Amino acid sequence: MSKNSIFKQIVLLIFCCLSLTISVWAQEDEKPATREISSLDFQAQRPKAASVSAGVASLPKISNVKRKKNIAVVTNAKRRYKLINRVAARTPKISGTVKTIKQTLKTEEFGVTFWRLRPVAADETDAPTFAVKIGNAAEEWTAERVGSTTNFQKGDRVRFTVESSRSGFLYIVNREFYADGTTAEADLIFPTLRTRGGDNRVTAGSLIEIPASTDSVPYFTIKPRRADYAGEEIAVIISPVKLPGIELGLRAQKVNRETVEKWLRDWATTLDIYDAEDGEGIAYTANEANAAAVQSRALTQEEPLPQTIYRVQARPDAPLVVLFRMNADRR
Repeated sequence: MSKNSIFKQIVLLIFCCLSLTISVWAQEDEKPATREISSLDFQAQRPKAASVSAGVASLPKISNVKRKKNIAVVTNAKRRYKLINRVAARTPKISGTVKTIKQTLKTEEFGVTFWRLRPVAADETDAPTFAVKIGNAAEEWTAERVGSTTNFQKGDRVRFTVESSRSGFLYIVNREFYADGTTAEADLIFPTLRTRGGDNRVTAGSLIEIPASTDSVPYFTIKPRRADYAGEEIAVIISPVKLPGIELGLRAQKVNRETVEKWLRDWATTLDIYDAEDGEGIAYTANEANAAAVQSRALTQEEPLPQTIYRVQARPDAPLVVLFRMNADRR
């Protein structure tokens, strides 16, 4: 057999092995996600109540029976979550064998709760409130939990909270998206010097409000700027080190499109979205408000759980990225 023939066979063998590796990896990624999960894995990331005392304010006692039952729902240690959607990575990267890839990836869970502001109900006197401008007057409204598939209406006042699943430095980028698939320019909305003095270090259980309760307007109002406005896209990044080239100001700052796309291309992986089977409509709790207000305070295992859990495959030594959307009703 000639050297040329042997070389061709070796090249063919390498090509077949590489194709098999990529094929198997693709098949692994295309397998359906678990259709249902419980809150136990997510809850275990938080500290136990006995280990958290600093910064915990004297919280109001709850006397209303219905309110007690509602809070029991969102603190249930065996709360169930159903798979809502799987979002594939934008540009999956293939490097190494399937075995090597699996060894470097770790399943992590990240909590998000979407909130819609509304008037306070008679049995919610303990619920934290937000000053809402109604015409020339101001009213105290509370925030109710809604699912990740909620279509917000024009004029809705909304906010969201994110709960860290690992220690690191937190960054949140926001941009509008449109029906034609395009997006607007992005803003880095966290951190800013106005919130926590610019300190964006988080640990498991850290709860971050967007906007912060201390902001002059502690909510966003859905106000479409284009006829084909479809909602807001938010990228949450938890990096083991501070991201370079970011200088903080008092307000959100622009981030160029190339930088955002590079972050998503390099770090975002396939994302499974799970919504709680219950809890929608239940108001914000004093425990959550206290945890968000006190920088050193983390939510404990016994406190309210997020309405939505995002499950992602991530490398422990690389930034974790969760990309989600707040959809707007275009009717």
